[in-house]
Amino acid sequence: MALSIRHVVTIVLGITLILLRGGPAGMTAHGLLPQTTSFFLARHEFVSMVAFSPPSLLVGGLGLDPNTSPDPQRSVDVGGGLNLLQTIPPTAKDAFFPKSVEGVWNCQRQVISLDGDAFMAETCWKALGGDGKAIKSHEVFPTRFLLTPDENYCVLDRGFELQSRKPTAKNIQYTRTDPNHLEYNGNIQISVVRRTIEPPNDAGFGYQEFLAIQDGPFVLRGCLIKRRYRRNFAPDGQRILEGLEIAKTFRVLDGVAGTEFPTSTLKSTLLLTASSSGVS
Repeated sequence: MALSIRHVVTIVLGITLILLRGGPAGMTAHGLLPQTTSFFLARHEFVSMVAFSPPSLLVGGLGLDPNTSPDPQRSVDVGGGLNLLQTIPPTAKDAFFPKSVEGVWNCQRQVISLDGDAFMAETCWKALGGDGKAIKSHEVFPTRFLLTPDENYCVLDRGFELQSRKPTAKNIQYTRTDPNHLEYNGNIQISVVRRTIEPPNDAGFGYQEFLAIQDGPFVLRGCLIKRRYRRNFAPDGQRILEGLEIAKTFRVLDGVAGTEFPTSTLKSTLLLTASSSGVS
């Protein structure tokens, strides 16, 4: 029975893909194809074969199983951006602090620089706890660290800090067992999409978190928070934590944050002083 041109092209494509992958007996394309074959000719033939080939052959010939789901990491990274709508939890469960910081601390927070889109920076600043005053105002509030169940580290009580820093926040939804989600006022949701941590050591400790901030039903913002701390002592001998926070905002389109260039960068200093009544 005579073969149609399409069938012939399909067969050739299959053989070519097998050769490019090494062949069934370990043979390579370099061992069978003439060395004089030009790159232009190979590309031209490949494009032609793809145009006439059914999708099932293309998927199978490339070693892909059409019935399997994509790699989880690919559902997070989209081109040069980050998918803020994905539901895969971060690998690092939380940001860890040394267990010696357990208890309540007094935090002084001061913005030292703002570059880029001031509106974007202030919007995310307010959503993350800014009390509604001028973004560069000096903030003072208590914060709290809780011991982990294994008693090896401490974690930040994010709900407590939000309530202390932003007294107008209502109906705060946060639990230690799910530190990747926080909700308040019924319409603001903060989710950690990605997290990396620097475990406590002699040089200090810190973490980075990329946040998806849902402000109402239609507004989704992307913000990268970088914090780093070091332990020190005040002149009077009191224990302190000195910290630096860098918050970067990014444009979001169809749920994907373009992470190549930030729209704003906000830097703040953090000074935590041990509370005589709250730190163990």
